[in-house]
Amino acid sequence: MVVGRVMMIEPYGVPKRASLTSVAYEQALLGASAATAIAIVLPFWPKLQNFSQMIWIVLIVPPLAIICLHPAILGRFGNYVFSKLKRETIEEFLPFMDVIGIFLFYCLFWIVAGLGMFAMVNTVTKIDLSDLPIIIASAPLAWLTSVLFFISPSGLGVREGVYAFTLDFAFESAGAAAAFAILVRFWQTLVELALVAIIMALVKIRHIKIRPGAATGALDDGEPETRHEHNPGPG
Repeated sequence: MVVGRVMMIEPYGVPKRASLTSVAYEQALLGASAATAIAIVLPFWPKLQNFSQMIWIVLIVPPLAIICLHPAILGRFGNYVFSKLKRETIEEFLPFMDVIGIFLFYCLFWIVAGLGMFAMVNTVTKIDLSDLPIIIASAPLAWLTSVLFFISPSGLGVREGVYAFTLDFAFESAGAAAAFAILVRFWQTLVELALVAIIMALVKIRHIKIRPGAATGALDDGEPETRHEHNPGPG
């Protein structure tokens, strides 16, 4: 996934180091926000509360995640990795408040995804509102697990297994839960393809063109930037 994104961005003149850094930053934000979303909702699941009151200790995860995203920590770790790979280190990082803003957005993203999952489950079976926390947690948990099993392309089979395991209580059999998990993955794929189609259509309609070399500082030579607009011509 990371390599694929780097290769897709390269034709637009973006250096591999810059694209690799941005994708790695995104994965760190997604991971931190996923862990935070899980830690926030799971303690409110009654079945876990009955199992152990120590479940509330997971609420320490959100502040730890925010601390680890600070440029002083994440940046130092990233530069350590780059130095081991004998690559040029990173000099500039996103402002911490910008990082927090993206982090909160991703947390909201996981919550909305979980609510969507809850709605889907309710279309095929009846579940109690008290089970909402585990269903919300299933979305970020499935993503985190698929990242750990990076040998599986796009987490194929891994996410479905997590969905089937976490939603098993809502179905009469494990087979029904597995079938629903496959349906969820199919629906997610359709949504992603639809989003790609919409974006590509907008690019085509608005004639958005990214000039190769613009991202490498080719315009930083003191010359004013010239805007090139598409002229379809007469008729």
